[in-house]
Amino acid sequence: MDWIDLARLPAVAPLLRRLARDEGGALTTEYVVLVGTVGLLLVGAIVGVGPMLVTSYERSRALLLAPFP
Repeated sequence: MDWIDLARLPAVAPLLRRLARDEGGALTTEYVVLVGTVGLLLVGAIVGVGPMLVTSYERSRALLLAPFP
């Protein structure tokens, strides 16, 4: 914190010291990156498997709705 003259900002000094020690933002950033990565993997899996699931669903639906022979 050499770039801030704390003598000129006595009321702000405790806040700046507390913010400098706070690591909550880093933890939040890690969770955001983790959730984003899991979300992208899920989207990739759905895009990769989606057409096969739609085909299977349509085939099953056609069999169920077909009249009995």
